[in-house]
Amino acid sequence: FQLVNTSLNNIMFIAVKDDAIDICELVHNILTTLRENKQRKTRFTQRLLPVSHTCYASIEDITKTAKTMLKDTFYHTTPKTFGIIFKSRNNSSISRDAIIKAVASVA
Repeated sequence: FQLVNTSLNNIMFIAVKDDAIDICELVHNILTTLRENKQRKTRFTQRLLPVSHTCYASIEDITKTAKTMLKDTFYHTTPKTFGIIFKSRNNSSISRDAIIKAVASVA
């Protein structure tokens, strides 16, 4: 694990260097243990969000990352419905609507 400096208040980003560790499964296990055993594994955490993919904030990079990220979930014959939640912090170079349209077109 490696702590990444975000220079943002109240946000901590921890990178997992081992490819064998599935970050989504790790967060799921932490939350399941908390719910079932009432046993905390963190002291001051209010929210855990697994970040499985990251990219530069451009339409091209977001589209390419979305294709990689969503290929197992959405590229099947069964149609699926989904929602896109957009949150931006310290970035005004790209619009909310452009990102939503780009990700929706991939799925």
